Amino acid sequence: MVKNADYQLRTNILALHNLCPSWPNRRIASELQNSENPPSKPRYLILKIIKRTIERRTVEDRPRSGRKRTTRTAQFKQKVQKFIYNKKNRSTRKCNDFFKRKNIKTSKSSVWRLCKESKWKFFRLKRSQKLTATHKANRVTTCRILLQKYGVNRNAKRFQWRKVLNTDFSGSTRLIRPNNNKNDGIWAATADEIDSDNRNAGVQKFSAGVILWGGISGDGLYPRNAPFYFNEWLDKKCIQIGKTRRTLDSRLYSMFIQKVIAPTVKQIRPQMDLIFQDDCDRKQRTKQVLGTVTKYFHQRIDPNDCTSKMADIWPIENIWVIIKEKLRGMEFQNIRTLKAAINKVWRSIDATTCKK
Repeated sequence: MVKNADYQLRTNILALHNLCPSWPNRRIASELQNSENPPSKPRYLILKIIKRTIERRTVEDRPRSGRKRTTRTAQFKQKVQKFIYNKKNRSTRKCNDFFKRKNIKTSKSSVWRLCKESKWKFFRLKRSQKLTATHKANRVTTCRILLQKYGVNRNAKRFQWRKVLNTDFSGSTRLIRPNNNKNDGIWAATADEIDSDNRNAGVQKFSAGVILWGGISGDGLYPRNAPFYFNEWLDKKCIQIGKTRRTLDSRLYSMFIQKVIAPTVKQIRPQMDLIFQDDCDRKQRTKQVLGTVTKYFHQRIDPNDCTSKMADIWPIENIWVIIKEKLRGMEFQNIRTLKAAINKVWRSIDATTCKK
């Protein structure tokens, strides 16, 4: 395939030759070198190109030796681009299977090479909540109700969002990062050179970790110096009450509000004038839990004003994302060093960041 610069140079040569047929090759070369966009090639190479182009009277290359392409043609590229380019769930394997059903000559390697030649890259999709039309409508309705109650304009007197204490539990943060099996390999000339100890990739599927609890308001994070490590508290309480499964239920959550959340908030805000908000899970809407929240907090966001699939809207989720990104790629020897890293990130998030 002719490059753009060579194509333009050959086109200019033929144009000058057709315009002035009596000009020798040296005169054409001088004219090209004195033009506004002279070719970057040396003069001897320009003269060689002029001679070959005038003799052949075409800007195209000579046909090369070897077998011509039978699969990765221009028509095949258009078909692949139409099927796979910028479309969801379209792998090279699916593309190959689709063409074979249409009796089009292809192979997985041909599709893959064509994608590489076209400089297309495969971008992995980010996981997010799947939202139906009903979920989206309920989210809009919920946002309108909450904005009407707690204000829209930050300078208005009715604006109360800075007093909202948004609380939630994080996912499990583990000592060892998730394994990427694409990186499990060793460069060597032959497999016999690799030691038997290194040939098998031992992977620890489940490593120890921590589950965090925290809150965020307009004046900063709750607790101030470090998040609360919920999994340790849950293990102790389950042993005390004789519960076999280490899971959170309404009884334990009510106890958690009474023993942990309320004292934490009271230590920072003795007047307890914050608007409490937590998840809309079923166990957090029971009569026992609602009664406990009412006992310790004067105001709360009514669970009836919220809906499901709202987790990505509340700001505490951004805090968990910040911690996850700061710890990305790091591995820890024990829980103590993991906690130290989490506490360092937690303390780096100031009140100014929380107000944004």
